[in-house]
Amino acid sequence: WETKTGHNAPLYKNDAETVNNIASAFIKSKFNIHGIPLYGRGWADVKSTAQNGFSQPASDQLPMGTWEKGVFDYDHIKHGLY
Repeated sequence: WETKTGHNAPLYKNDAETVNNIASAFIKSKFNIHGIPLYGRGWADVKSTAQNGFSQPASDQLPMGTWEKGVFDYDHIKHGLY
């Protein structure tokens, strides 16, 4: 686990870097396919709500989860977790 919140499956350190690298490789958009994880991760004790909590310091993963601590499958997310 990271010590700050972030994307579940990033290709690069930040979104802009990902988009720029794909565009600079001259990959046509019709061939540019991204996978989407159908699960999410949750952090505990997020220190700030700035940017909706994104890229903010956090102490640990959440103590609960669908399969393991801090990991939730799509159905739990869809139905508002617990």
